[in-house]
Order: sequence, then C-alpha cells, then structure tokens
Amino acid sequence: MARRIYYSNPKRMKLTQDALSQMRQTRSLIDPDLLERARQVIAERASRQGIQMNKPDTSGKIPVDQVKNLAIIKKLIELKSDDNSFQKRLLAFFAD
Repeated sequence: MARRIYYSNPKRMKLTQDALSQMRQTRSLIDPDLLERARQVIAERASRQGIQMNKPDTSGKIPVDQVKNLAIIKKLIELKSDDNSFQKRLLAFFAD
C-alpha cells in the first residue's frame, strides 16, 4: 500500500488552521460537565462489552507499541544474524 504524502502549502495550512479554530470554538460551547459525563458513560458501556478504552495520557509520555517494537528487534536480529559483534553488543545491552 502506497503512503500518501501531504505537502504543506499556504492553502492547506489555512484550511487546517480554520478547521482547528472551528473545533476549538465548538468545544468551548460544550459544557465540560456534560462532556465528562459522556466520557464516563462511554467508558462504562465499553467495559461492560469488554472493550478496552484508551484513556488520554496527561503525563506527556509517548505511547509505545511493545509488540511492534519486539517484532522490529527480531527482524533486525534476523538480518544481522551473521554479525557476531552486533550480537555480542545486543546481548550486553539486554544484560544491563
């Protein structure tokens, strides 16, 4: 599947800024208590159905896909299977 490349130009940037400002304006009109209650109801119903909701991370940390990271490391090890120095460095890294 080919990746789409979006180029920044003044017209695209203006459209993006207009959409973001409209979203912020609309969000400011919504009662915060109503929005919080809606989030709670959605999370409650999702938990009843066994769906795990991703809560927004307010700690500033970037979420990491551990399964994908392990798959990438395994692929790297397969590709460099004939490089003994790489394997020694990798084992030393994981030993720490």
